[in-house]
Amino acid sequence: MTLMAVVSNVADELNTDGATENEARTLVASLDESETNGRKFEATASAALVLARDEFVSTRIRGISADSDEIEQIQNTLERATSPAERFRVLNNLHHVTDDERIQRVLQRRLDAENVAEKHGFVLKTAVENVGWSA
Repeated sequence: MTLMAVVSNVADELNTDGATENEARTLVASLDESETNGRKFEATASAALVLARDEFVSTRIRGISADSDEIEQIQNTLERATSPAERFRVLNNLHHVTDDERIQRVLQRRLDAENVAEKHGFVLKTAVENVGWSA
């Protein structure tokens, strides 16, 4: 089975919208099997879907209009995130450090891929960090 087919299967498992799946396909299209660092295809597919969703979430957070210093710091941190894996790290941490309802609502819409990770025996954070993302 190809990595693209696995992306579709995992997207179905996560009830992912078409735009997120297409973006994930774009991310994995530039990879070859060796770039997954020996990780399972499910790990790479799940990571790609989460990172595709994270791009959308980051854009939504950066677009929040607010005069709050906390919001501005969060937006600046997301602007400085130079890789998909870095955005993943920032968004993962945001859930625990902000009380702003708007950001919490946007973060709650992130894909919940932990159950897929557990099912296939990998840690999502490790999968995200171990793939050589070109985007």
